[in-house]
Amino acid sequence: MYKRNALIACLLVLAPLAGARGEEAARLAPADAGVFVQVDGLAALRARLADDPLYKWLEERLAQRPEPEGWLNIQAAMGMSGQEIIDTYFGKRFVIIASEPGAGKPGVVLTQVAQNDAQAVIQRLDLVDQGRAGAFHLYTSKDDKAMFGFHDPWMAFTGPHHRDYLEKVLSRDSATPSLADDATFKAWIARLPADRVATVFARRPAPGDSPAGTGEIHALALTLSDRQLSLHYAGRPGPRADEFFKLARPGKIDFGPVPGDALAAAAINLAPRPRNTRLLDRLLAPQSFARDLEPQLDDHLLVFAAAIQPPPSTQPSAPALTFPALGVALKLRDSAAADALQRVMNSIVLLANIRTADWNVDAIDTTTHEYRGQHFTIADIGTPLAQRAQRPELANLHLVWGRVGHWFVLCTHEALFRQCLDAHADPARSLNHRPEAAALSAQPEQVVAGLIHSPALAQLLQEWTQYFETQHGAALAAAATRPGAPLARFHKAMKVLLPLMQNSRGFTFHLTTSKDHTLQGELTLLRK
Repeated sequence: MYKRNALIACLLVLAPLAGARGEEAARLAPADAGVFVQVDGLAALRARLADDPLYKWLEERLAQRPEPEGWLNIQAAMGMSGQEIIDTYFGKRFVIIASEPGAGKPGVVLTQVAQNDAQAVIQRLDLVDQGRAGAFHLYTSKDDKAMFGFHDPWMAFTGPHHRDYLEKVLSRDSATPSLADDATFKAWIARLPADRVATVFARRPAPGDSPAGTGEIHALALTLSDRQLSLHYAGRPGPRADEFFKLARPGKIDFGPVPGDALAAAAINLAPRPRNTRLLDRLLAPQSFARDLEPQLDDHLLVFAAAIQPPPSTQPSAPALTFPALGVALKLRDSAAADALQRVMNSIVLLANIRTADWNVDAIDTTTHEYRGQHFTIADIGTPLAQRAQRPELANLHLVWGRVGHWFVLCTHEALFRQCLDAHADPARSLNHRPEAAALSAQPEQVVAGLIHSPALAQLLQEWTQYFETQHGAALAAAATRPGAPLARFHKAMKVLLPLMQNSRGFTFHLTTSKDHTLQGELTLLRK
């Protein structure tokens, strides 16, 4: 019980991790350890972030969750609050060591504590002496649900079933090789930033393989500055990721015609190919996908979102809302591919109109328009969808497609497509011109890169949350009694995302691959 609740306490505070170099505490771990985590200076960092709006939001969310009974019992026995226990017993340095990844695997938590604080644990929890393991004095709890080891300045603990592993860790001496001496550990930790504030290392050897073999390896680190928090990753995902590496086409990231005020965007260098092209071949007839269209397509794909103000709807009941507009762009090797994709979209609308007849709603109206000398097509899919679903907010939804320079762009709203044409005509209005996007574009050999603009997304989420609560309050109240209902899940997700977006400036992420089937990436939270 103590182990479970102490680990819960650790996990509760991992969100604002702070620490030191991973290899320093790695001398505590056996050379064959499969999991190693080190966190330092947590109490000092918690004090430093006390006024940070995002940290305050995280603390408030955690405070809303009921504390486990065992954790409350520990607080009562120690005569301390949960925060006091965390600062006193995990605030300096704590380390997690396990034999291998996975729930229930042998593991140990070690934490640096002052000698008088260690004595307080022994006395107030009424621990029972169990002899020694190396330099450590061993104890068990009175209910035999946890085992402890003490040797100034360390306190170690684990569950009763992992006594052998606890003794293996605590019995080591300076002459025994440690994880810090392991060549695999050193090689992967070297790929992480030197100024990291926390370190995580995990490996799972392939069946019959050694720890240094060809199995799965993951190394993570956090770096923290006044303005951002970054999670860095280096790893070898293992044989299950082979399909991803077959599709990856590392290269320069280009956000192409994505407008500069996009809420979010991701650029993907992959070569995904449909397993079955029979439907595409029918839509392209007399051409075929593999022979005619595939060679004309680049491996660069863009997915993006923006907030737009659509023109007044033809549906009187359609609400006057800012709408989330989605877009997809395929880069073209040959502009002739745009004609083939145009035929595919026309055929899809034709097939969809057969469905509108079955639904007994208006047919999808398709029109051609021109802007900046470029023709594009608009299919009004919102009108029949709004009629079918009885959701007036869908009435402003369209499918808009056409060529924008060397890209074929498909959007859900005309305004977004026009913004793409503007960004293509004037690069200063494109996402590539934004500093955070330019920084991503400057990094070579990427497979995925992207960003999220939190303030604008927060404004959109706020507007739609209020709309759903005002216009669909009864439906939400009914859905709340069924937590698994789609509407309930959607509303809950919006309520969780909203404060996260309100308390940050945004996120950026990127992922690169190497020829040796390894990955390296970074996810950065831009703090207010």
